[in-house]
Amino acid sequence: MLISQTDDLVISAQHMELPDSFIIEIENSKVDHLISEFNHDFGLMAGHLKIMNKRMVLLNPKFIIKEENQ
Repeated sequence: MLISQTDDLVISAQHMELPDSFIIEIENSKVDHLISEFNHDFGLMAGHLKIMNKRMVLLNPKFIIKEENQ
């Protein structure tokens, strides 16, 4: 994960078993809120990355907590 020169957040990942790689770019205006949702924990953020329909998505941590409590 890196913050680009334009302050966008870029998340890049390589699939561990396949040659596939994925990139998510989050625009500057959404970065601070997103990082706050994960309590500034990039490890937690990485743990919420999933591959769905051949695309990498970042799952909302609040949604995951609600789902686990049901």
